Amino acid sequence: MSELIFKIDEFEPDEIEDLLKQSLTVVRGQLNRGGWADYMWPMYNGLVEQAERKQVGEILSDQPAIEEQIRRELQEKPEATLWLIVEGVARSIPLPGSNREGTAIYKARMCNTYKNYGHREPEEHFVVSHISKQPYERFTSFLTGLERIGVRVKFTVDYEATAKVLVQMAKSAQSPPTTLQRHNKPQITFRPNPHVMNLLGLYKSGVGPEMAEKLVDFYGSLWHIAQMNPEDIAADVPGMGVVSATKLLETIGRTV
Repeated sequence: MSELIFKIDEFEPDEIEDLLKQSLTVVRGQLNRGGWADYMWPMYNGLVEQAERKQVGEILSDQPAIEEQIRRELQEKPEATLWLIVEGVARSIPLPGSNREGTAIYKARMCNTYKNYGHREPEEHFVVSHISKQPYERFTSFLTGLERIGVRVKFTVDYEATAKVLVQMAKSAQSPPTTLQRHNKPQITFRPNPHVMNLLGLYKSGVGPEMAEKLVDFYGSLWHIAQMNPEDIAADVPGMGVVSATKLLETIGRTV
């Protein structure tokens, strides 16, 4: 297997590149200028995946520009699976002095908390860093719309989480998926001949699956079989005697 080369756009943060390099061979390049998203890596089947990284604030402030960028990437690289990584935490929040709701954007902060008998220890908390006047429903509706046209959406809390997700995505793309494999049963594609099933459904006809197939292969349907005489059936179908043919016709309702 050839070495996995993970490509990153020239304008992506150095911090993410440094984290990626701990696990992958990373090459910087002009991906966006070439019509690609921010990150790109090969898959086991010869295809390619790419990922665009956007912070929550970017999506809230300029959805039309992001929509145009996504459209261009889909159009220029239709053979590549496109992921959108949404970086940050957001939730709906009432706007001060208004009956409308906006969107609060949260970031992780290290805060001192009291625990263990009053000792102060640093602990990570999510605090509001910005409040957008854009409704949260508009934010989620935009992402849902992207998913419906084939863009896959992932959420991360910060750039460190983004780097970890990208490493996992690139590595898992090097082999066929195994998740839920033991639960994914192959779909039944066999469709039995209805005329054979009609023959087998006759009560006490004495006709088994193999003979039913022979009869249908020769006559085509149960209706055509019913038009024949026992002697004709015995002569036409190997393995079917006059007695068996008579019993079959009587089961169908023929008076022989």
